[in-house]
Amino acid sequence: MFSSTPSEGTKNGGPIIPGTGLAFSLRGSQSRITEGHPASVEGGKRPRLTPAPALVLRDGEPVIALGAHGGDHIPQGTLQLLLNILEFGRDPQEAVEEPRFYSYNFQQSGWPGKYEPGMLRLEGRISEDAAEGLRQKGHTIERYPDWWEGSALYCAITRNPETKVLQGGADPRCEAYAIGY
Repeated sequence: MFSSTPSEGTKNGGPIIPGTGLAFSLRGSQSRITEGHPASVEGGKRPRLTPAPALVLRDGEPVIALGAHGGDHIPQGTLQLLLNILEFGRDPQEAVEEPRFYSYNFQQSGWPGKYEPGMLRLEGRISEDAAEGLRQKGHTIERYPDWWEGSALYCAITRNPETKVLQGGADPRCEAYAIGY
C-alpha cells in the first residue's frame, strides 16, 4: 500500500525551470515576505504545507492509505476521514461520503492569507440542529452545498490484516476512482 497527494495548487503545476526539465512548485506562494512571519522567506525556513498523504499501520502492517488534494482543507478532512474509519467503523466509501466541515479560525496558507476567526463552514447535509449547537458555542456558521467540490477530495483504501482484503473509497465530490489488486 502507498499514499500520495496529487496537490500542486494549480491544474497545470508550475513553470518549467529552463535547462532542467523540472517544474517549479507553486507551493512557494505559501511563503511570506513579511519579516518575522512564521512562513517568512529565509534560510532554514519553509512555508506551512498542507499535503498530507497518510499511511496508517497496525502492528507494523499497513491498514489504511489515503490521500487528497484541497489545500488547507486537507489536514482537517484527513482527521475527519480517519475518525470515520477508525472510531465510527465506516468502510472507506462511507467515510469519504460523510459530510464535512472546516474551521477557518487560522490564517489560510495560500495568498492572501485570509483570516476568519470563529468561522465554521458546513456541508449542507450536516443537520441544522448541529449547526445551531455550534452557533450557541460562539461559532459563525456558513453553509456549503451538500456535496461541495471545494472540499478536500479523497481516495482511501483499507486492508484487513487477517484476510488481506482491500476496500476502496473514491470521493463523489470529484472525478475519482479507487482501485486495488
